Amino acid sequence: MGISAERYHEVWGSLSGSLEHRATHYYSSTGGPAVQTGLLQ
Repeated sequence: MGISAERYHEVWGSLSGSLEHRATHYYSSTGGPAVQTGLLQ
């Protein structure tokens, strides 16, 4: 397809990495399961 997996990951990361990083950091820094439960309710 002319695009390597690494390049795809790089491009995808530039699009979603910031938001994903924030969500992961918030999730891990606030206890994980408690956050998940709060979001589901």
